[in-house]
Amino acid sequence: MGLNIDTGLHDFLSEDKEMVDLAAQHGVTLRDIRKPPPRAQLHFFEGKIEKVDCLKLAVLGTDSAVGKRTTAWVLVHALRAEGLKAELIGTGQTAWLQGARYGVIMDSLVNDFVSGEIEHAVYSAWEQEHPDVIIIDMDSPDRDTLEHMRSISVDRPKPIVMFAEDGDSATIEEAVRAGVSAYVVDGLNPGRVKPIMEVALNGMLKSQWPGTMPINVSGMEP
Repeated sequence: MGLNIDTGLHDFLSEDKEMVDLAAQHGVTLRDIRKPPPRAQLHFFEGKIEKVDCLKLAVLGTDSAVGKRTTAWVLVHALRAEGLKAELIGTGQTAWLQGARYGVIMDSLVNDFVSGEIEHAVYSAWEQEHPDVIIIDMDSPDRDTLEHMRSISVDRPKPIVMFAEDGDSATIEEAVRAGVSAYVVDGLNPGRVKPIMEVALNGMLKSQWPGTMPINVSGMEP
């Protein structure tokens, strides 16, 4: 049985001649997970995400190792258990290693392409899998993220739920202005998924977006 190497280093083994020669000699495959695609294959933001008419959930955190991806997978499995087709969009190398079929490794990209690559991943998942829900595993909700949500919500209102670690009132207020219908803080129990989704959907149907209020479930029992 041979041994292949998947590496998340910023130094690419596939560009190290000694490692490449050794790999070829022993029949080993080297994969640099953080190595970005060639520039010609990268995507700028085009606005095609407006065509994605399924529910999109952004799972956000303010740092690494705070549970964003774990929460995202909990959501995916809970939604599938409810009979819904859910896909995870990973934005880091671990999501790829865990089997996320769609995504982008953001920390390896030139910033100009980040929003376009996320859009392309979301659109590809929607076009190929026809999911009911798309879960997006991301870092903190920065200005660009909220601005893209705002532009989508203005023309084609959809329920958007954020699962975040940051309970800061200013961040929540900006998220609501961007069209977020439910802002969920501090973890998630699978039993909460269905009622949160129903609140987000009903909030949009009743108010058609304006005036929708966030949900903070920090410290609440399931």
